[in-house]
Amino acid sequence: DRNDPATDILAGRPVPRFVASLDEEALRGARIGILEAYFGTAPEEAAAGRLVRSAIDRMVALGADTITIDIPDLEELITGSGVIGFETKWDLIDYFSNTPGAPVSSLGEILETGLVHEALTPRMRDRNQSEERNSEEYLAALAKREPLREAVEATLNRHSLDALVFPTVRTIPSVIGDPQRGSSCSLGANTGLPSISVPVGLVSGVPIGMELMARTLEDADLVAMAYAFEQATDHRRIPPNTPALIERKAPAMVVVALRHGRAEQASGLSLSGNSSLDPVSNKLMFDIRLRGVEEAEVLGVVLRFPHEDGGWQVADLVMRAGQVSARRVVSMTSRHREALDAGEMHLLVLTRADPKGAIEVHLDPTR
Repeated sequence: DRNDPATDILAGRPVPRFVASLDEEALRGARIGILEAYFGTAPEEAAAGRLVRSAIDRMVALGADTITIDIPDLEELITGSGVIGFETKWDLIDYFSNTPGAPVSSLGEILETGLVHEALTPRMRDRNQSEERNSEEYLAALAKREPLREAVEATLNRHSLDALVFPTVRTIPSVIGDPQRGSSCSLGANTGLPSISVPVGLVSGVPIGMELMARTLEDADLVAMAYAFEQATDHRRIPPNTPALIERKAPAMVVVALRHGRAEQASGLSLSGNSSLDPVSNKLMFDIRLRGVEEAEVLGVVLRFPHEDGGWQVADLVMRAGQVSARRVVSMTSRHREALDAGEMHLLVLTRADPKGAIEVHLDPTR
């Protein structure tokens, strides 16, 4: 790519052919270094670490050999080597200047539109403060990247490794708008070494990734190892917030039937109304009413789904104490959607006479 100097490294070399490199046996005989320092020791890092270690065991079963390694002085080498904060403003200016008809010409103009989400505004404003393209701080950060890359590749060579492995993110991924902590992605970004993340399972309905990293220009070998792992496992799930199009259109609202049990008939207490699911926004909507009970006797109506370790847990308080009718929109997580689609969600009516649950009304999405 004549517009990307980083691709000059391929001059005189064969271009990697990733499809041709795919090999279900690529992990057989591969030597993988477990970067122990990137697993973390904090309690909130335990769940992701367990899944990644389980995935490493699976790679061993597929023929890989593993060894626990460390990279000398890694923390000192990587600190201050990030450049995205220095480059964003200037790269956007270059991009817009080469984009005919662009509605804005800079990061500053993007901010002036008032159309930036609050979760991004502080960081974007900070990056817009850069006053010169090649500041001393930027050049110092660039100078740290080569020693960092050399240290990582020296470790790969010293232990005769084909790749390093570690959690992509050490903590459970955050929802949009919340800060993400525990990311290990800067190692690949700041060294420029080929890296790939593969799914290794779910925690509380959100995916956990395992990162593999190799030497310069060993991208095709890395893709082959990741492919071999994915073909032998079944961790990827279609995101529930991006349903498949139906004849090139977004899917229609789904009616969620309220299925009553025998307890309603015996007690005289009943719950009626309507419920529907918007599969695009992943929101579950209720318009419900209780009958056969006084307002003062109502403690609430909760939406429940199974806990992974057994029993039930509450997804949302749909109706508050002292109410006999409610309209409520519940934002569903991926775990909620899995439970709903499996017929494992219900409304539980709590009353003073039955504070642990007077009746259950099961939710049945009709397709």
